[in-house]
Amino acid sequence: MIGRLLLDFLFPPTCPNCGAPVNEQGEWCPECFDSVLAIRQVPSELLQSLNEAWILAHYTGGVKTMIYDVKFNAKKEQSKGAVPFLRCFDFYMNEHELNLRPHLVVPIPTSKGKLKTRGYNQVDLLFKEWVYEKNKGVVNHELHNGKRVVKKMRDTIVRDNNIHAYWRWCDCLHKLDTGKDMWSLTGNERRKNVSDAFMMKAIYRNVAFWTNCDVLLIDDIYTTGATLEAAAHIIQSYHPHTIKALTLASGAY
Repeated sequence: MIGRLLLDFLFPPTCPNCGAPVNEQGEWCPECFDSVLAIRQVPSELLQSLNEAWILAHYTGGVKTMIYDVKFNAKKEQSKGAVPFLRCFDFYMNEHELNLRPHLVVPIPTSKGKLKTRGYNQVDLLFKEWVYEKNKGVVNHELHNGKRVVKKMRDTIVRDNNIHAYWRWCDCLHKLDTGKDMWSLTGNERRKNVSDAFMMKAIYRNVAFWTNCDVLLIDDIYTTGATLEAAAHIIQSYHPHTIKALTLASGAY
């Protein structure tokens, strides 16, 4: 608490877009927030392995700066700027009667090399706290502690009357280092660059684990959809029920 107060004193919170003073880190001024909030569904004709996909904001202005700072300038605190968009998506789901209740939430991973350099996966910073809240505060649902934990999770998922069977964070994918940054590539180059970039971690290579599961892939930016589709293609081979996706921002359309 004291550390947060000191940080706010030394670096007063400001709107990520215009720099105007705000009450707390991650808050936007209303005008700027309204200018970038744009919850929409990706047209079905653009999807292949994905059943549905949603985008929360325009990739411009403060949103673009926020994501860049988190990814490349080590400003992890900027990730709090994603919270208002996720809150709005909660309202959107209620308003549109969107029954989005994934059993597993799968973050798009970063490569081992970038993870070593950056120290974190920006997707975790942007989404994980929100997912934990959706899971009603259960914090022992990360699957990295061996086969027994994975089996326990699968047993929980099949009991559909258990509210904690949903919104389970599942860091199940490896991303290989392709040696190229996606932002520098054309659409066709992006698809080729990530076509074989993902692989399932060994502990999850069990079709029974995925059977009848609804999966939500999450990522920071949607451009051509190549990254999400490549990851979905890997998961699809294990025969889940559905694979949907949610991204923070897009400037593609």
